Amino acid sequence: MLMKIFKTGTGGASGPINYLLGNNADGNERSIKPKVLSGSKEAVAMLIDQNPHKNKYCSGVLAFRDYEKPTATQLHQITEDFRNTFMPNMNENRCPVLWVVHQEKGNTEIHFVFAKMDSLTGKSFNPFPPGQNNLALKTSFTQLQNDKLGFKQV
Repeated sequence: MLMKIFKTGTGGASGPINYLLGNNADGNERSIKPKVLSGSKEAVAMLIDQNPHKNKYCSGVLAFRDYEKPTATQLHQITEDFRNTFMPNMNENRCPVLWVVHQEKGNTEIHFVFAKMDSLTGKSFNPFPPGQNNLALKTSFTQLQNDKLGFKQV
């Protein structure tokens, strides 16, 4: 498994949510329809669209190799570990995350999107700030998940 965080989003919710749930980046219909793993697209969209800050949302992917076949239970555990690692004390009410499974490339990918705002305080929230410490945390997270799942390190 590897993790990639995409460029911070400054637009509305329709772009990232349509990508997660709709056609691929080329605008073509996906050969395998995306599946919502967890989260509410409505809650995430509302917070992104109401976010007054310049950087409105964060999106990314946890991607597995073709031969890595995580179970649904393992995928849910990974998303829980993700929240505990990068969003401690930020429950689903404070920062809802939409998790969507893509499999049209032959491998499993779990994409995510969330508003970069704490819904309780209205303050900006960035679990992936620039810098070496953040890179080390992301690397450690993926290494730990790969070890737990018995997958080779990337």
